[in-house]
Amino acid sequence: MKIIIIGAYGYTGQLICEELARQFINFEVSGKSLDKLKSYCSLKNISFNSNLVGDIKDERFCDYLIDNYKLFINCAGPYNEESKKLLEKAVKNSKKYIDLSGEVSFIKSSFETYNDLAIANQSTIVHGCAFESLLMDLLAQKVIQKTVKNIYSFYWFNKHIVSPGTRITMKLAQYYDLYKINDYEWQPALKDDFCFTFQKNEILYQSVNYPLPEIVFNYWNYHPQKAQSFVFLPQNEVGYMGNRQSLQKTKSETYQKLLKRKKAGPSQLERDTHFSQLFLKIEFEDDTNKTVGINNKDMYQTTAVGVVLVLKKLLKADTTYGVINPAKLFVNSEMEALNQLNCQLINEDIKIEQC
Repeated sequence: MKIIIIGAYGYTGQLICEELARQFINFEVSGKSLDKLKSYCSLKNISFNSNLVGDIKDERFCDYLIDNYKLFINCAGPYNEESKKLLEKAVKNSKKYIDLSGEVSFIKSSFETYNDLAIANQSTIVHGCAFESLLMDLLAQKVIQKTVKNIYSFYWFNKHIVSPGTRITMKLAQYYDLYKINDYEWQPALKDDFCFTFQKNEILYQSVNYPLPEIVFNYWNYHPQKAQSFVFLPQNEVGYMGNRQSLQKTKSETYQKLLKRKKAGPSQLERDTHFSQLFLKIEFEDDTNKTVGINNKDMYQTTAVGVVLVLKKLLKADTTYGVINPAKLFVNSEMEALNQLNCQLINEDIKIEQC
C-alpha cells in the first residue's frame, strides 16, 4: 500500500518520517516548497520526487496524490485552512487518511459531512492522532464501562513547548467557534465557563477552557450531557487568558502573517525535559464518579509513535470504516498502546475540585 506523508519537512512531519524509517515502513514525502522538500530528502537520504511538490489546496495536485496513493498521513495544518479538499477527495475515493488535527470544528464538520459516505465507500478517516487527544481517547475507552453523564479532560504541563504548526493553529482559533457539549448538544465554549482547581507541588492550578478533539470523540462514543476539555495554569496566569478580541484583520491576512513569522519548534533539550499529566474526570449516570490520569514525556515523539501505531492498524485488512476516533482501532488493547506511547497510569489519588 503506497503511503504519502504530506507536510513531511514540518516539525512533527520530520519526527513521523524518522519513526517510520526506524520501523522499516516504506513511504514517500510531499510538501509545498521545492527547496525545503529537496533539502530535507537530501539530508535524510529519502527519494525526492518533484511531482510531489505542491499545495493540497490545488485541485490538480490533490487529484495527482489521490490517483497515486492509498494511505495519507496529513501533517499540513491548520486543517481548516489547508486540508478540506484532500479530506473530501480521500472519502470519495476510498482512501485511508490520518491527521494530527486539534481543531474541533474541522473534526466535527468532517464527521457530520462525511461519515456515512466514508462507510459506504469503505474509506477510513482517523482524526486527532496527535499527543493530547490520542492519549485521552485511549484512556477513556479503557476506563469507561458504563453510561456516562459528564466527562471532562484536563492537561497539566511542566513547561509549554509548542511546534510552529500548533502555534499557528492556536492563533487562528479566534476565527472559529469553540465548542463544548452541554445538555447533550453542541454549544459555544466561553472563557467564563465553570472551572476546576488542581494542586501540585504546593501550587494551586486553575482550569482554563481549551477545546480539543476528545470532546468530539466523547460525544460520538458516550453521548454525555456535558463534555469539555481544559488546560491547568497557575492561578496568577489565568487572567491573561482573555476572551477573543475584536478582529482587526481577516483570517487570511492573519494566516499569511503567521506563516511569514513562523518560529522554530522545541529543541531536543526542551523535549527531553518536558513532562505532562493528563486527567479524565468522569461522572456516571448512577451517581458514581472516577478520576484517572496518566504521565507522559516528550509529547512530540509521542505523536510520532502514535501516528505509526495508527498506521499499522490501518495497514491490516480488517479496518473499521467511517470517520473515526483513533482509539476505535485499539479495542481491548488500549493499555498496550498507552505503554508504547510512553505513558504510565497515575496511581495516587487525583483531587480535581470544581471552583
